[in-house]
Amino acid sequence: MNMFNKIILKVFCMLFVCMLFTTVGYGEYYQYTDPSGKICYTDDISKIPESQRGAVKKFKSENSVKKVDSAEKNENKTDPALSNAKDEKQLLENSSNQKMGELKTSQAELNQIYNSLEKDRTAIEAQAPKKGATDKERKEYSLKVEALNAKITEYEKKLKVFNDQVDVLNAAKKITTSEK
Repeated sequence: MNMFNKIILKVFCMLFVCMLFTTVGYGEYYQYTDPSGKICYTDDISKIPESQRGAVKKFKSENSVKKVDSAEKNENKTDPALSNAKDEKQLLENSSNQKMGELKTSQAELNQIYNSLEKDRTAIEAQAPKKGATDKERKEYSLKVEALNAKITEYEKKLKVFNDQVDVLNAAKKITTSEK
């Protein structure tokens, strides 16, 4: 077996092992309003302040949501609880629209940070020490690279938080859409 085939076999085996440990999870998540009035989402009810737990809204992931057939929908048209459900849906849609606006602002900020990091990276690469550079020059360059790496790490953390918020918003929209 040549070297290329061995590498392919190893990669395939690693992917197979990873797939064995991958699970599909469906669960619940919760919406609450924090003391400052901000709408928050979490999948861990213990993260919700005790004072807010009475007003928590509970949602299920898309694949665990019961689909209501058209006959059940028609039965519910005369149900007085239906108007409350419509109010809740409208509230959820309004909060989703508000959250979407916040996410667009966050995305613009992240794009600015990214562009700034790219400019910094280009500038630092241009300052790379040449062959025969002194230890001091190499050390200064190394410190600049480390500082840039720290900024990149912070950016990646913010980007992960942003992506998590987008996922929550998309899940909420899917639930609202599937309940219509």
